[in-house]
Amino acid sequence: AAVSKTIPAVGANVFPQVAGNTGAAAASYTNFEIALTGCSGVTGATFQMGAVADASTQANVFRNKATNGAPFTGYWIKEGTGRCTAGATVAPGASITKNFTTATYQLYLCAQYVKIAGGLVTMGPLSTNFTVTITYR
Repeated sequence: AAVSKTIPAVGANVFPQVAGNTGAAAASYTNFEIALTGCSGVTGATFQMGAVADASTQANVFRNKATNGAPFTGYWIKEGTGRCTAGATVAPGASITKNFTTATYQLYLCAQYVKIAGGLVTMGPLSTNFTVTITYR
C-alpha cells in the first residue's frame, strides 16, 4: 500500500545561505509511519528504503524529483518520532531491521527538507518518492 505524506511548505530563506553548507529546514519536520498488519507468527521484518539511485549528490539525502524543483534540495528521512533529532538518518538504499512478535507493527519515521552543498536554494517545488521493500521473517 502506498504511504503519502505532505510536508509543510517553507521559504528558501530557512535554508543555509552559504553555497557550501548543508542543513535542514526545521519548520518542515514531519512524522510518518509504515504500518504493518496481519503479522501473526512473524518475528520481524527488514525494510529496504528505496535504492541508491534515489540519492542526491549527498549520499544520505533522498533527491528532489520534482520537475523544475528547487535546486540543491532533498529529504532527510530519520528513524523515530519527535523533531527528527534523535533517530538515525536513513540513507537511500539502506535497510532497517526490526524484531517484533506482535500482529501489528509501526516503523516510525520522520522527514524534513534539507539543503545539499553546491549552491543556494531558490524557489521551486520539492517532491520525492521511493519504494520500501519489506521482507518478513
